[in-house]
Amino acid sequence: MDARQMTCPTLPSRLFLTLAALFMPAGNALASAQDDAAELPRVLARLRQLEDAEQREIADRVLFSALPVEIIPLAQARKAMQWALSDECQRATSEFATLYPAEVYAPALKLRQNSAKIGSSRWNKISKGNFDAELFRARPLRWRWSYGRNRLWIPKQAMAPEKVIEALWQGRLPQPSLLQAAVEGLLDQDAAMDKIAAYFEHGYRDRDGYVYPQVLLDDIWNSGQTFGISDVETVAYLRLIEGDQSISSPIAKSRHLGLYQRIKDKFIPYRDYRNLRWALAARLLDAGSPLPAVLSGKTKLLDTAWALVDHDPVRMALWLRNQPQRDSFLLEVHELALKPPCGKEELERRLQVRTTTSAWIAYATRQALRDEGLSFSR
Repeated sequence: MDARQMTCPTLPSRLFLTLAALFMPAGNALASAQDDAAELPRVLARLRQLEDAEQREIADRVLFSALPVEIIPLAQARKAMQWALSDECQRATSEFATLYPAEVYAPALKLRQNSAKIGSSRWNKISKGNFDAELFRARPLRWRWSYGRNRLWIPKQAMAPEKVIEALWQGRLPQPSLLQAAVEGLLDQDAAMDKIAAYFEHGYRDRDGYVYPQVLLDDIWNSGQTFGISDVETVAYLRLIEGDQSISSPIAKSRHLGLYQRIKDKFIPYRDYRNLRWALAARLLDAGSPLPAVLSGKTKLLDTAWALVDHDPVRMALWLRNQPQRDSFLLEVHELALKPPCGKEELERRLQVRTTTSAWIAYATRQALRDEGLSFSR
């Protein structure tokens, strides 16, 4: 990577002095904490007195005010979320886990679509402990980036303004999935992955024709377990991904393993591509977002990668384009951390700023609520 791309201005020291002012002398600390704890219910009570539309407008303003432009990681998070909500980014509200039509890809089977409810015995059997039922139930409530359709899936239910304010007051992002999906979108720059990604973003159906709400082909192929997929999804893969029209349903059992291997060979490079971007997006801020299992032990390297580009998703996307393989990318992060182009002192400063973002969100939220006339604490 060009060293010039990793240079950035120094954070104004006056901001650290302002942040330090949050911490009261020992004699006043208890009274300050009690006043602060009592203020949030008063803020929420004042918010409830407003019309619903005004509550939502205030919550939106406070959200972006809580991400000060002077704090680089928060400023970049703000830009990413603003992009996600702008006309530059496509968004969709249609059903997430769509299915390939059985009448098109396996008409001879005359499949009747049955659904295995989340948490049912059939659903638990296929999950085998790999799938958290609650996470799947919550999927429609989360923002998600579609690598195949290059758009954001919008949650079916908006977060209540009260919950937004409460989370920000506590120094947390109210919807970390919005930031996660936005950054994944900014890092997903390889159009060659679109077609295979779109395939694995379709819903899973087993060989008995049962479908599993919110479970994608991606989930089942990533589960590490033995499974079967319907002829519908197999034929769809052959026709749409490989352009192979020679095989039709019903598919002889003797051919299953060979065909599954062909699908697996396409899945692995896509999974690695998606997992690296997912993991990086989860670590732009330390917002508690889960990491893919294969990268769960790499948080220090992922955080360092962001510090090396000063938390800029555009520069990170360029780096990934030049170094697309996961292992070689992580190795380069390690090597650059030993001799950072921005200098070791600057790199350490950037990493240190990351540890202050929660306090900054809480501080900026209180200031924004005072500006809105909802809080009178000091």
